[in-house]
Amino acid sequence: MTALKFWLRPETKKLQFLYLTFSGLASGFCMAFPSVIGSIIEWLCFIPAALAIFAAFEKKCTLKAAYFGGFWLIYSQNVIVYHWFISFYPLEFTGMTKLAAASVVVVAIFGLALLAALFGGVAGLITLLASRSRLAKKYSLLIPFAASCSYVLSEWIRTQFWFGVPWSRLPLGQLTDGVPYTVLPASVFGSYFVTFLIVLVSFLLAQAIYMGSFKLRTILALSLVASNLLFGIILYNIPDREVDTVRVAAIQGNISSREKWEEDTGERLTSFEIHSKLTLEAAKEDVDLIVWSETALLSLNSRELKELSSICKDYDTNLLFGFLDEDEQGSPRNILMLIDANGELSETIYIKRHLVPFGEYVPMRDFVMTVFPPLAEIGMLSEDLVAGNGSELFTIERNGMEIKLGGLICFDSIYESLAYSSSADGADILCVSTNDSWFEDSRAVYMHCDQSRLRAIETGLPLVRSGNTGISAIITEDGVVTESLEPLVKGMVIGDVELNEPTGDSRILNSVFLSACGLFLLLFPIADCAVFLQKKRK
Repeated sequence: MTALKFWLRPETKKLQFLYLTFSGLASGFCMAFPSVIGSIIEWLCFIPAALAIFAAFEKKCTLKAAYFGGFWLIYSQNVIVYHWFISFYPLEFTGMTKLAAASVVVVAIFGLALLAALFGGVAGLITLLASRSRLAKKYSLLIPFAASCSYVLSEWIRTQFWFGVPWSRLPLGQLTDGVPYTVLPASVFGSYFVTFLIVLVSFLLAQAIYMGSFKLRTILALSLVASNLLFGIILYNIPDREVDTVRVAAIQGNISSREKWEEDTGERLTSFEIHSKLTLEAAKEDVDLIVWSETALLSLNSRELKELSSICKDYDTNLLFGFLDEDEQGSPRNILMLIDANGELSETIYIKRHLVPFGEYVPMRDFVMTVFPPLAEIGMLSEDLVAGNGSELFTIERNGMEIKLGGLICFDSIYESLAYSSSADGADILCVSTNDSWFEDSRAVYMHCDQSRLRAIETGLPLVRSGNTGISAIITEDGVVTESLEPLVKGMVIGDVELNEPTGDSRILNSVFLSACGLFLLLFPIADCAVFLQKKRK
């Protein structure tokens, strides 16, 4: 019994550190390598971390120790999540030395993990402060809820700053092949709700183990898992009122970024020839919309525009394609434009809204160039791109009905707020145009595609995804991949997307839920202040 108590109530700092590391690595592995078994483990993987936290809090750990605990949990998690940066080496397309390339890869993996961990440390600190309040001491069941709310807010706040990349989202670990029932509640409450449940279940079970009080907490944890799954099944089986179907195609040219950016080799022309040929093949399949990948063309000349317009007009189809152009001031920007079924180039221009740090612009350029110049050499452009600030929907017509397309370019697709804004403005279909050739066929390609699946679920909209070297896919509003093309393969995916009366789009309840998490955490200091004032009056 003594040995069991030693493991279930980890009082030594070394064992606590081991437990935090294990939970971090396990949760990171579940997100990076989704599987059926992993999706189950993810609901339990924070139990060791929670046991370590409860033991540390009982020993009256310092604020510094609480911050480090949260920091280390998220740090070890993200080291696993960002392991795929290894596939970037030796960064041949940048022309840098192998030593410089190795340095960039190391900085990327551990640097991005560090940035994510800064917010995790704050979550650990908030959880400790909440646990020390009179309210938590009286009702210990509130502590798992405080930990879950803190985790949710730390996950959300990473979407608010350029250095807070939201690549490690717990719902990604639930996106296995097939129907992601456990994530479908995100179509109502947002994906942070799923994050909340995953963390809460682990902390409830850990508290039951730690306190030896199994009945209430175990029943509550199992009920949450079962209810979430049942709710997802119900949502998936609610009959849709189908408005229409649109036949779409996503082109995958499979041209590496290095080849595309090489000068005087003819690759620029080859890129256009490959894409125009695949576009013609898709047009002959009687599709209504064809989507190209991000910057499939580095620029657009009149001859190419004329050829693409002719295909669209001759086959009564629409083409959404991307390239680089310049604004009125001569600054470069990453855009999408539409050639409609009449062969006309739309006046609407979608400009990439969330640029990739160090890839499309260099934040704090002077500082970076002084401290670590290789980071500024990753991008292929000599100057920073200009970011857009609006959803800029495209409109196509089919059978007399207007269909609105919401564009997302690459990095845009990992930020739910951008997809929400397109949905709020009336998008019927989300179109993700991306260039993942930097990732080769590493796990990053699959994780990036899963982000698109998450956006489809959150907005309740079907999604068409075109990747330069993959993954190109057609995704339903339930996050189910109906058609896909593996990485590093040239070709296309063709399929039908259903336009239904919107039953999803969780943007409002997502905001309400995030606010509720913040307000819940404020209850603890408010309760303490109320008690203090009451005693002072006496």
